[in-house]
Amino acid sequence: MASLNIEKNQDSLLLQQIASGNRTAFGQLYEKYWSVAYLKAFKRLRNEDYAKDVVQEIFVNIWSREKTPIANFPAYLNVSIRNQVLKLIARERYVDGFFDCLQETIPSYLTADTNVQRNEFYTSYERVIDALPPKRRLIFKLRHHDDLTTKVIASRLGLSIKTVQNQLGKAAEQLKGSLPRFLVLFTAFAGLL
Repeated sequence: MASLNIEKNQDSLLLQQIASGNRTAFGQLYEKYWSVAYLKAFKRLRNEDYAKDVVQEIFVNIWSREKTPIANFPAYLNVSIRNQVLKLIARERYVDGFFDCLQETIPSYLTADTNVQRNEFYTSYERVIDALPPKRRLIFKLRHHDDLTTKVIASRLGLSIKTVQNQLGKAAEQLKGSLPRFLVLFTAFAGLL
């Protein structure tokens, strides 16, 4: 029990120092808990990149958080991991759900003689993508065309992971709003209406 109290006190001291902008204290806390946090996130997600994104987001939040004290850091970390994993899953389902729906819908309408219609469909899709604001379009293409992780995109563009995630969510909303028009357009070109 005494060792738990010592750990709590050490963590509390590090957190106080971090709140004052002490990078060394942040590095110590990061080194102490990164592996544990990563393993817990990976256990839930079964994806290395997503697990790293979750842990990165948590530590970014710790560095930039208000000076609200954290009484029990391991418990805080567990709750943060759970919450970030749930957010990631919800966001990925939302974004990927759009593409799953699109991919499931397109093949069911394709026949051997609809290459022209398919090309028209993809031309329309590209128009919607091109209508996205430039930075959002770039982020979207890096994620969904080049299959880069949000962390890699953030690093490459000099943005925060949160900004990349927000832009992907906004792009998905815009595309999802255009999906009914895509389906009508494609079915019309496929001669199914």
